[in-house]
Order: sequence, then C-alpha cells, then structure tokens
Amino acid sequence: MARRLFFLGLDSLPPRSLYGDLSGHFRNLKGLAGDGGRYVMRSCHPPITIPAWLVMLTGKSPGELGIYGFRHKVRGGYGAHIVNSHYVKAETLWDSLGKRGLRVGLYGVPPTYPPRPVKGFLVSDFTTPDSSVGYTFPPWLKRELEAAVGPSIFDIVYRSGDKERVARDVMAMLENHLRQVEYLATAKSWDAFFYVEIAVDRAHHAF
Repeated sequence: MARRLFFLGLDSLPPRSLYGDLSGHFRNLKGLAGDGGRYVMRSCHPPITIPAWLVMLTGKSPGELGIYGFRHKVRGGYGAHIVNSHYVKAETLWDSLGKRGLRVGLYGVPPTYPPRPVKGFLVSDFTTPDSSVGYTFPPWLKRELEAAVGPSIFDIVYRSGDKERVARDVMAMLENHLRQVEYLATAKSWDAFFYVEIAVDRAHHAF
C-alpha cells in the first residue's frame, strides 16, 4: 500500500502542553510525536485561527491572502462580514496534491465553508452556520455521513457562565468530530487527510 499523509491540527494547543511535563496526558500524541521531528514554528500576525491555517497551508502571508481575521470590516461602513471559502484565492496544499492526481480528504479546515470542489471529499469548518445547510463535497456525502454517524456539530456556545454545560458541549462536539473522521478515514479512499479540531480552542476560550 502507498504511504499516506494524515495532517492533525489541534487549534490553539500550545506546544508546551503537548511536549511539556503534563504527566498522564496526551500519551498517544506524545507517542506519535516521539517518532518524528519536533519543531517550534513562528505563527503569522495576527496569530489567530483565520488566517493562521491558511498561511500554513498556502505558504502565503495574511497580506498576500488578503485575510486578516474571522471578521472583515465592510468597506466604507461600520459593519462586518465573516470570512469564508470564497475569499481564498491562493492555491492550497490540497489543491496542489489534487493537481498531481492525489485524492484528499478535508475535515474542519478553516475556512472551507461553503464547500468547494476538491479531488476527494470535504466536510466544512466551524464557520458553517449549522447542519441544515450543505456542508460537504460532494454534496451527497452529507446524507451518507449523517446516516452513518449523525449530523455534524460545527461549534458550541462557549461564551457562557454555565461552565458545566460548556464542558459537556465541548466533549459532545469532540466526540461527534472523532466519529465522523474515523468513518471518513476508514470508508473513503484518500492519499492525504487534513483534520483540524476546534474543540481545544473552544475549551481555552471558555476556561
């Protein structure tokens, strides 16, 4: 069997948490990381979810991308709009792989809503409004995925004083994502799989 790439992105997880002395935590991840190289990378400015993942996966700066954050100011006014996949004009790593005939899978990579065609399959990210909209490519993958493991949970209400509920919701979202990723990784054909998990970021915001 040909070698495959699985890209795991843990949004906002500090390297010191993974590599530091947190006894008993991250045992599986530490085991995987121990077999490979370890590097501290500079982030972009601003170092936030959008545009940071795009910077990593296109090699472009926020200035070159024209994407500086989650919300962009409306030109000539005081309103704002949410950045989405239509604003991504640069070639991504999965675009390059697809051009070389490789099949890709994407799950939760910001910003991939609305879903755009890829050579493979895609499930969009936390900017997706909810599971009532189309959030997959190909479009029929949504029905298959929901029939297999249930509707997607894209985000939670994390700015809340009810911390017990937030903790339950974070774990429910994480479990939902893991079930879906496991299904896609085992049921679908792919050469490179890109999975970005937002639950860590939501836990940091809340706690």
